[in-house]
Amino acid sequence: MVPVKMNVKAKACALIAFALLALCPAAVFGWGGRLHMDISRKAAQIVPDEMSAWRGYAHLMANGSYRPDLWKSDDQTEGPRHYVDIESYSEIGATNLPRNYADLAHMTSRRSTPRSGIAPWVILELQERLTTAMATNDWDEAAQVAAAMGHYVADTHQPLHTTENFDGAMADGRGVHLRWEVELPGQHWRASMLAPGKPAYVSDVWPFILNWIQESHARYDAILDADGKARDATGGNTESRAYYAKLWDLSGDIFVEQASLSAQNLASMWYTAWRDAGRPPIPRAPQQISEATIWRRKPAQEVPSAWPFFVAFIVAAIVIVWLSARKKKPE
Repeated sequence: MVPVKMNVKAKACALIAFALLALCPAAVFGWGGRLHMDISRKAAQIVPDEMSAWRGYAHLMANGSYRPDLWKSDDQTEGPRHYVDIESYSEIGATNLPRNYADLAHMTSRRSTPRSGIAPWVILELQERLTTAMATNDWDEAAQVAAAMGHYVADTHQPLHTTENFDGAMADGRGVHLRWEVELPGQHWRASMLAPGKPAYVSDVWPFILNWIQESHARYDAILDADGKARDATGGNTESRAYYAKLWDLSGDIFVEQASLSAQNLASMWYTAWRDAGRPPIPRAPQQISEATIWRRKPAQEVPSAWPFFVAFIVAAIVIVWLSARKKKPE
């Protein structure tokens, strides 16, 4: 058999393509995104019977649930919407955070910035937007906002999204965020594990949000402890199946409970918005919703997405490699 040789151009394109693939967020290709889909789909399926028409939106809620992670590539302000570092607000206490973000400046000696995370205020804003969209029968807007809200609600039920030590660097466990959120469920999670309780109407949304964030934050130490014990048990080999088996054994119950609680609370938020909107008739779900960010900006601030260019470049590189491989050269 005659060996196939790639020319220099083809080799270069292949290397670039593989490099670009390696840079793509794990949540896009891994189970991080799949978990968001499982949570949002389940949340739509368990809304109270009087809102049963919303169950027909389950596929939209699932398909739109991971998109906020993709918006980060175009919008540098997107990141802080996905977390809140409770330690930054320790003077106030998580459950005493003001409803109005601007009021923080008068309540703490520390200078508050979005870098400390703004997830609770983002969820509150989206709840208000969802209620308005439902009340005005703007169901395309309602679906898009509800799907995005599902992402932020789920993120704040992930304990490592509520602490400045989110990646374990302060406990010699650097990389635990990705390991616990993406790699662990990739090996052990199944959607059938979701066991949410019964959703209910929430009379005051703000303390409801703060309470679940505080409860989530209270569990992050247990995750770091489980990671440390799993590393010790496997000689620090965090890429081994033995490490993830041990990590699941020690923290899998937290994972399942937080994911289930996320679905329950998300369903409660959607149900509350619909009730507050006056229980409007819910039409048949559209086939799809916009993939664009819900955080509207002025045209001058719009930034074209880099993803289409990355995808086109990768496809071109693969084609070049394939064509070059077909051209067999004699030894």
